[in-house]
Amino acid sequence: MKKYLGLIFVICCFIGYFLIENFKQKELDPIEGFFSDATDLIQPPFIHYDNKYYHRNASVVYFRSLFFAPGIAVNDLNNDGYQDFVTTSSEENATPQIYLNQQGNGFKNVTKKWIKPLKRKPYESNITPLLFDYDNDQDLDLLVTAIGCSQFYLNEDNFFEYQKNHKLSKSCENNYSALIIDLDQDRKLDILLLRYFNQRWHRTFESDDFYRVISGSPNNLFDATNGGQNQLILSSGTDIPAGKARWSFDAWQTDINNDQIKELIVANDFGSEEFFEFKHNSFLDRTRDFIFPDRRNGMNINSNYLPNNPKPHIFISNIWIKNYVEKGNFYWHDQGNDNLTDLAIASNLNNCKWAWGSVFADFNLDGYNDSYIANGYLSSKKNKNNRKGHFQFASLSTLPFKDFFKKFPSQNFEIPLEISENYDSVSGNQADCLKIYNSETNKFEDTSPINGAKPIWDGRAVATIDYDNDGDLDLLVTAQNNYLHLFKNTTLEETPKTNWIGFDIKDQQFISKITLIQGENIYYKDWNAAKTGFLSQSDPRIHFGLLNDSNVSVSFEYSDGEVKTQQDLAPGQYYNFEL
Repeated sequence: MKKYLGLIFVICCFIGYFLIENFKQKELDPIEGFFSDATDLIQPPFIHYDNKYYHRNASVVYFRSLFFAPGIAVNDLNNDGYQDFVTTSSEENATPQIYLNQQGNGFKNVTKKWIKPLKRKPYESNITPLLFDYDNDQDLDLLVTAIGCSQFYLNEDNFFEYQKNHKLSKSCENNYSALIIDLDQDRKLDILLLRYFNQRWHRTFESDDFYRVISGSPNNLFDATNGGQNQLILSSGTDIPAGKARWSFDAWQTDINNDQIKELIVANDFGSEEFFEFKHNSFLDRTRDFIFPDRRNGMNINSNYLPNNPKPHIFISNIWIKNYVEKGNFYWHDQGNDNLTDLAIASNLNNCKWAWGSVFADFNLDGYNDSYIANGYLSSKKNKNNRKGHFQFASLSTLPFKDFFKKFPSQNFEIPLEISENYDSVSGNQADCLKIYNSETNKFEDTSPINGAKPIWDGRAVATIDYDNDGDLDLLVTAQNNYLHLFKNTTLEETPKTNWIGFDIKDQQFISKITLIQGENIYYKDWNAAKTGFLSQSDPRIHFGLLNDSNVSVSFEYSDGEVKTQQDLAPGQYYNFEL
């Protein structure tokens, strides 16, 4: 028998090698209609790092994912017709990284030619880059929100000049993200600064009582108002507080019930989302007109439209925990009388574990928008050994633990107190969710995003970018303490077709909604200066997938109510308009 063991070993090794190589090959074959991994086209590769200043305190290490996240902004910086991007790392003194598109053949880092590094305080950490024409001189300026002070740069001949004394650079109240929008409808840009926490938390970072200070506040049990104070900076120079002091991540403007009055929605952690109407330079709280205040952890917010339905579906990402009644993402829709119904479960959008950024776009060009959702909390060695403690710390008092029931015994929530089997939802290193819309079932169907595999990391921001100008939308996905990824859409490679159309509008940052008519079909899209969700600005070209390839007419509604229309346009191309 011994003389055959060597032969058996060799055969087993050969079979094992064959199986492994075959598996690898299957992973490398792109699925028709979806994506292939093109991350190697980003040179040099970009990787996000958090700020080691905060690693000195063990309790802060648990909480750091709420501070540090890599945002991304897409736009054509050098006016060559190809989309470039800016992204951020959260390290001390990190410089925003600028990548120029090499005519559809990849991206080259040109940061040193475009921007000068800054010396900053050790705790200051970059989060979100935003590109917009602040001074109306036909080039793109740059705002970088940050823990600590934000930075504002004016574009001077393809070089970002830091504006040390500008109001935006002196805004040091921990601007986590921002919404660039004409909220007062004067055809000038306003800036809504979103603040996750206030300045006093910096002192808390150095304290061993970090957890007690944050979670001990009574108003954190139901609807926390001890976070940062959001602020609207109007183009006139007026500053207006926006709502209460919440823990805000994201914001979006849309017309919820199609009554020609736009609502501003703010996604908040540790408490309810807020619905506002901006009127007479003040924020009118209309939350209870649409929903009863919820108690989930709102992170990302954006909207989606189905063909022939002028009312948007409002997607808000949340943590998903099995058997927990207040769980998962929201997918609000007004089905009459202004009362929003949550269709997330019915649409199969409720569960993407610890969901962050998302984008809705027609990836397979069938006329219906699909969804990509980034997922993952925080990967660390502590996850494996203390998942329950990690989860309780991370979620603070938003979820009702045993002490909650002791304080409020009359509450009748059907929630298990032991959820150890579900800690995979919060443990880090998660798979993002690609959900393709099925018009026959009216559901978003789960599929593997890349090459038949589900990539694992701690995803944060998602942005669309047609980097090769071929008409289908590619993706840029950021991850905390990991690489930025580029996913190439293979739809038109596999099945060439022309049922898509795009619009490159000179003043797109003032457009609020687009209506496109193709025969009996009508398509809609909200436009928030190319913002598509949590920490992200996508390709500023307004893109539609269509149900067929017949000609279309399109109307662009501007922030001040003006509507401009283009007639009889053939699909299958981008149109460059100066309306």
